[in-house]
Amino acid sequence: QSQARANVGFDSVMCVYVDGVVQVRPIGFNQELMDVERVEFLRGTQGTLFGKNSISGAISVTTRRPSEQFTGEVRAEVGGAGLRAGNVYFSGPLSDRVLFSASAFRRERAGYVDNLATGRPVDNEDSVGARAKLLFKVTDDLELTLAGDVVNDDATTTSSRSISGYGFVPRPYQINVDVPTLAARDLSSVSLSVDWKVGGGTLTSISSYGQMSRDRTNDTDAGPLDVVRSKLTNDQDQFTQEIRFTSGTEGAVSYIAGLYYFRQDIDSFSQSCFGTIAGVPAFLRGVCGDTSGNITTTSKAAFANADWRLSDALTLTAGLRYTKEEKDLDYLQNGFPFGVAPSLPRQKDRLADNDTSPTVSLLWKATSDVNIYASVSRGFKSGGWNLDNITSNSITRFSQLRFTAESAWNYELGAKTSWLDNRLTLNAAIYRIKYEELQAVQLQQVLGGGGAVVAVVSNAANARSQGVELEMTARPTENLLLSAAVGYSSAEYTDYLDRTAAGTTLNFSGNRLDNAPEWTRTASVQYTLPAGALRWRFRGDWSMRSDYYFGRENLASQQLAGWSTANVQVGVSDAGQRWEVVAFADNVTDRQYIVAKGGGGFPFPGVGSSVTEVYGTPRQIGVRASLRF
Repeated sequence: QSQARANVGFDSVMCVYVDGVVQVRPIGFNQELMDVERVEFLRGTQGTLFGKNSISGAISVTTRRPSEQFTGEVRAEVGGAGLRAGNVYFSGPLSDRVLFSASAFRRERAGYVDNLATGRPVDNEDSVGARAKLLFKVTDDLELTLAGDVVNDDATTTSSRSISGYGFVPRPYQINVDVPTLAARDLSSVSLSVDWKVGGGTLTSISSYGQMSRDRTNDTDAGPLDVVRSKLTNDQDQFTQEIRFTSGTEGAVSYIAGLYYFRQDIDSFSQSCFGTIAGVPAFLRGVCGDTSGNITTTSKAAFANADWRLSDALTLTAGLRYTKEEKDLDYLQNGFPFGVAPSLPRQKDRLADNDTSPTVSLLWKATSDVNIYASVSRGFKSGGWNLDNITSNSITRFSQLRFTAESAWNYELGAKTSWLDNRLTLNAAIYRIKYEELQAVQLQQVLGGGGAVVAVVSNAANARSQGVELEMTARPTENLLLSAAVGYSSAEYTDYLDRTAAGTTLNFSGNRLDNAPEWTRTASVQYTLPAGALRWRFRGDWSMRSDYYFGRENLASQQLAGWSTANVQVGVSDAGQRWEVVAFADNVTDRQYIVAKGGGGFPFPGVGSSVTEVYGTPRQIGVRASLRF
């Protein structure tokens, strides 16, 4: 049972980009975008082409360019649990040289998890947002794009279901907690992109400023009594500046070179409060402890990437990124009495990391339909601090909570092929990733145990992930589309020794990494049936993942069973697809699968402990309609 806390001293392993502007922290990842043109999933280490460095890939979302003719789209969706959603998008010219686009959305749904303690459902949706762009054609060679967006999300997420002991509930999708699990957030940003065709290439500048805030609450004991409750607030400001030059592609060598600057300021306040019930020890009743402060991250980088066409069939690619990253900490903690959690006076600390990460790849166009490639790249992730509810009385300074930078070498060999006049696509890849000083996350009980846990990051020495990925897309007929993918991964710690406070050495070498299933599979089928002026579309999607662990010990209690789900759609549109109505059922078999489990309760009189589980989303049925003009 998490405490609705998030360690602001720990960075994400991947980045999400929207029109070249990075979203570093998970709070900014999940945004509803009406005007998406394409989404690219970039595997492996990233950093020599654009943006911020990321050690485990990136997702790049590109929104539509404002159009030179008036166009628009309206969508509406209704479904089970009171789902109601709407999106609008408009675009067109304001003058010969000024184009605009604007979109907005509203989404709400009642919760599908019943809270027996309050009688109110949780895990709802309640969000609204808007996005706008202005494109200025200053000259035929110079364009400026000004964009802005805002999102407000007032959702309440689910808590764990107690399957035994304190707070027990008899059925899935039920909880029994006295504190609402608020997960509110507000996002806003503005960016200016400049593209100037000069010197046989394009000079691009992307400047952005964004603000993010969130407000979370949680029932730490995962039960109906007022034992312990937690809350977290974050306020984040972020500024980025990127300048890069992309050469033309006419010659034997083409390249990208750029500079990147990133600054992030996070103010964070997290608090846990003991309740006033008789079961709570008298010296803790009504007592609160909190951790608060600021982390400022400054990252500066230079990067370059070049393609050298050795022949019509061979292309050699080489890239390099140099990153200098500094983090400044200004933090304090007000603890609990009698050694439950220490009080730490306001202190400052600094981390500085310098990294040089290369990438090299070779592409062989064996035929016009068969490409074979091999690549080697290095990734980097800076260090940080464990700032999530410090309870060890051996900690007297925040500098003791540091963990160091992580790096990874990524090796990949693969083939991308097409056959039968592009009606069949087959891709295959084998890979091996070697981690050094992997930043491993462990959940540790605090404040007396039970449901109170914190995520503690430590460097796990070395780890390895290797496997095979296969993908297939086939179009047997003009109206039938098939696709499938399978992945096998062996991910384990290769050298991971840890030492307890008592001096005992623990050996986790050979254990599987967290959240790393050995097998993943997906499949889909889509059939289109023209019927006069109408066009019917039938689609089914299936996905599965095998079992995986959420703890470094690989205990049976830390193992989550594999699961699979299927989604289906039936849609009808006019022949030109100007309008479409789609009926859908996600998780159509209503599969009940567990995505997390842990413990709840407290070792207090009248409370006791419990075993908890969190389930994936149940079946969702609805209808969505769209109109394009």
